[in-house]
Amino acid sequence: MKLILGSGLIGLLARKILGPTWTIIPYGRSRFFSFTPALDDNFVIRDNRIDDFMATLGATPQHLYRVSCSVGGALLPPTAEIVDPWVTRVHGEDHPGHLVPLYSKRNVFSVYNIRLNELYSRLQKEFSEEIKAGIALGNLGDVNQESVTVGGKKYDNEGIISTIPLDALLKSIGYNAEGLNSKDCHIYHIATTDLDFEGANQIWSTEGYTFYKCNQIAPDRFVFYCDEDMTIPGAYFMQFMRRFDILDGTRIPNGIIQGSPPDLKFLKENHNIKCIGSYAEWDPAMDVATCLMRILTL
Repeated sequence: MKLILGSGLIGLLARKILGPTWTIIPYGRSRFFSFTPALDDNFVIRDNRIDDFMATLGATPQHLYRVSCSVGGALLPPTAEIVDPWVTRVHGEDHPGHLVPLYSKRNVFSVYNIRLNELYSRLQKEFSEEIKAGIALGNLGDVNQESVTVGGKKYDNEGIISTIPLDALLKSIGYNAEGLNSKDCHIYHIATTDLDFEGANQIWSTEGYTFYKCNQIAPDRFVFYCDEDMTIPGAYFMQFMRRFDILDGTRIPNGIIQGSPPDLKFLKENHNIKCIGSYAEWDPAMDVATCLMRILTL
């Protein structure tokens, strides 16, 4: 039996790519792309290695996306000097070493003309019967190199791809996940005409504000990502906006990964499990495009 653990975006994309010989074991809906607006970056960064697959989804490279950093009131392109303290603030002192050089290159880049929350909705409909069948199979049990137990029944372990959060996976197969650290992410959808991103689509705040990132999703719509809870968010936003409406707000438990990803070789060697995804690998650098490249090379 070949298993895909998880029916979020990456899990359903894995099923789309790998085909019907793989069985989906659902672990709930996507925490980020089940909503409008999406609760995470709602795009796929263009890479020519995934062009052919993206074309099967009806997506082509369409426009440029710009990221700027707020530094002393000015909006500047990300550089290593600017990004390093920002990454430390968001992901902790022991963040992965590859984040700073990676994010320092993310000033202007091409994205495909597809919204991930809309793609996720399509994939849910396409694989709805398989998701229902996976639920009916039952929960994951014992897993070793030779066999896997699902719903109390033992099957040959022909390969497992895990796209669920790593802490959930480890706990489900009997490991301790205490070494995986994270912070809650507090998200606010704001309507205002008081913000000027100067042509940028996304701002990274390096100036000690409670929000660390803000996406402009429409001319007068913004999604703020905060790493602290606020008793009175309106009073906070009044510091830099005069006229605004808080349209919605939510909290993503454990939504901000802290620290560096652990070595997961033991999962492959002992359980024939391959983890793919940002939370599955505990690595914030794993964006959707990178996940697709991993799946396409399996």
